[in-house]
Amino acid sequence: MPVDLLSNPAQNNLQLFQIRTARLCRSDPEMQITSGKKSQTSPGTLRDMPALLAAENELARIKRYEENIVTAESRLELSEANLGGMQDIGEQIRTITNITPVNYDLVSEQAQNFLALFGDLMNAQDSTRYLFGGTGTGTPPVEIYPPGSGPVTDPAGALQVVFGSPAANAAPTNAGWRFRIFASGTDADTQIPIDDSLQVTVQYTANNLNAGGTLNVTNAFQEMLSGLVALADLDNTALYPAPAQTDVDTARNHVNNALNGVAGSYRSFTEMRTSLSTTNKTIDEVKDGFHNLKNISQNTVIRVEDVDDTEAAIRLREEMVQLKATYSAVQQISRLTLLDFL
Repeated sequence: MPVDLLSNPAQNNLQLFQIRTARLCRSDPEMQITSGKKSQTSPGTLRDMPALLAAENELARIKRYEENIVTAESRLELSEANLGGMQDIGEQIRTITNITPVNYDLVSEQAQNFLALFGDLMNAQDSTRYLFGGTGTGTPPVEIYPPGSGPVTDPAGALQVVFGSPAANAAPTNAGWRFRIFASGTDADTQIPIDDSLQVTVQYTANNLNAGGTLNVTNAFQEMLSGLVALADLDNTALYPAPAQTDVDTARNHVNNALNGVAGSYRSFTEMRTSLSTTNKTIDEVKDGFHNLKNISQNTVIRVEDVDDTEAAIRLREEMVQLKATYSAVQQISRLTLLDFL
């Protein structure tokens, strides 16, 4: 006579439920090890969400300012290099005009070359703007004319300088403007934000005399141009029938003003370069702070989202042992008969 098994539909359903539960427990650490994430649906637990959101917002904020810092450093480097070139021109002009007796033809020839180079340095541009043009980002900051070829009259409100004898500070009747500066706005208008409450000046606006005739804070550009055009024109007999030492001395004074600055009026090229060097240190300090904040925020994201591989592997082994035990128990229960209880 056959021996009846004790298993029944209810028992079978319970056994299947235990097996499915064990399999699900095993699948969680398997998925974590495969993906490296604690969860495939929502990152972390509800308790961790505020910390995760705060960390992600902080990382987004830092990324935005880091992009600004890249722009700031690019303009800072270009500004410092070009101001250094302008300063070098002034130093060389000061040297050749201090030689006595003055060779007017040689001084004029060298000054013409330096004038062209100075114009190129002033009209430097990065990928988006003319560096010394202030808010006039699409217009070259300076235009230099040959003697007598510039506009004869001064347009209303234009910031320009008349050429002529530096000693007399006047122009012949047929003279136009020797150069024009088109920069607009102030240094503060071109500042770049590198943190929530910090903006830095990484370039200088080459403003000339303002509409009221007073000097702009960065008027060293105008002073250098005034000295250079005067020296470049020494060989022009229409302007200087008989060049004199006083003409050279007056032109050199313009150059000295550009190199040394005038207290309370405007910065020299040296002062502008020193200021940019200080700005560079400030940017480095902000970058160091961002580096530390990024590490903290990234570690928070990792803690909430990313799985600990060692911990997940241990859990997987434990779940595998549990699953095998469940299989074994189910098999034994399914083979029980009435004789096992007699």
